[in-house]
Amino acid sequence: MSRRKKDKQLRLALFPFLSVITCVIGVLALILASSVLGQMEESQLDPVEFDRQLAAIQQERDDVDKLAANLAQEIPAANDCLAGENARLAEVEALLNDAQAQAVEADQELKNLNARRVKQEAKLADIRARAKAAQVEAQKIAGAIPAAEKELEKQKAEHANAKVRLAKLKELEAAGAQAVSRFADAADNPGGLQLEQNRLQQEVAALGVQLEAANKQAAQLASQKPGENITILSGGSGRGKPVFIECRARDLIHRPSGLAFPRSPIGYPLTGFQGFGNFLKAMKNEQQRTVVLLIRPDAIDTFEVARMQAREAGLTPGFLALPGNAPLKIEGQQP
Repeated sequence: MSRRKKDKQLRLALFPFLSVITCVIGVLALILASSVLGQMEESQLDPVEFDRQLAAIQQERDDVDKLAANLAQEIPAANDCLAGENARLAEVEALLNDAQAQAVEADQELKNLNARRVKQEAKLADIRARAKAAQVEAQKIAGAIPAAEKELEKQKAEHANAKVRLAKLKELEAAGAQAVSRFADAADNPGGLQLEQNRLQQEVAALGVQLEAANKQAAQLASQKPGENITILSGGSGRGKPVFIECRARDLIHRPSGLAFPRSPIGYPLTGFQGFGNFLKAMKNEQQRTVVLLIRPDAIDTFEVARMQAREAGLTPGFLALPGNAPLKIEGQQP
């Protein structure tokens, strides 16, 4: 701003350069004439010398007049040039004003950018702090995952055992209803009542044998450590030699032969497993053979379909819940 004021003062105090030259030449001519006249009065020159000096002075005056005329002719051009310079100076001042206004705007924008930068740095610090806390939490969660997986595996096994117990209770309920029906039919026939009593005693004895075998299997499974093979005893269940069928998530496997029965591609679960119906018919025709379904923790639905298919074939399968997904080992049985 101070520079612009200084430029304005110079423009207001400006005096035309050619006018200054004209005045100086006039003053010099006046001084020269006075000096010559003074010398003439003092020395009292003769007329010839006086005329010569006067002619010289007149010549110098003519030269000065010519110079002044030439300068007077150049004054308009100089004034035009000065006017152009003043116009350019005005444009420069306007540009300077615009530049100053833009500088003020740029300074304000810089302040706004600094303010936003401070806010962004604060947000970034907050995000970093939350990311660090999330990383710590993720490490805690990662540390808790193995225990959670073990607990989930345990819950799956408990769920499978619960479903198996529920299925056994349903079978017992159905057997109880049948027994009640048979007792009602035999109430009017004392001989039939005795026969029914004898049959029930035989079934109770067979169930006792089955219960003992199941208790042995449960005790043997409970004694196994995690990661070891699951050993199944093939000593029989009191109703004949067992045929073990492993129920997995998506298929059935005959143990220990490894014969697989995949899901039927059309109509599952109503259509059951491919080839399993013919296998069950063959087992039904053999004497002293019983089908035992070994249930993995993730194969409850598979077990339900397999049991339904066995019942449709006229068989009542036994079943045993496995405690995990470790490999099976059937003791005392050849493929």
